[in-house]
Amino acid sequence: MVKEGHGSGNEDHKSFNQFDVVQDYSDHHYAKTSPGKTTKDWAKTIQNEWKLLQRDL
Repeated sequence: MVKEGHGSGNEDHKSFNQFDVVQDYSDHHYAKTSPGKTTKDWAKTIQNEWKLLQRDL
């Protein structure tokens, strides 16, 4: 694979947009779960999300 127009390999990361950081994440899907919920459930949800991504990408 040939990279064109991006300069040296060390500079490639600068071409990506930065992510915004929010102070209030109360409307986020994963923030709706109670704080006492086990990390096992959380980890299982993340694993399922990864499986979907791996299958569909």
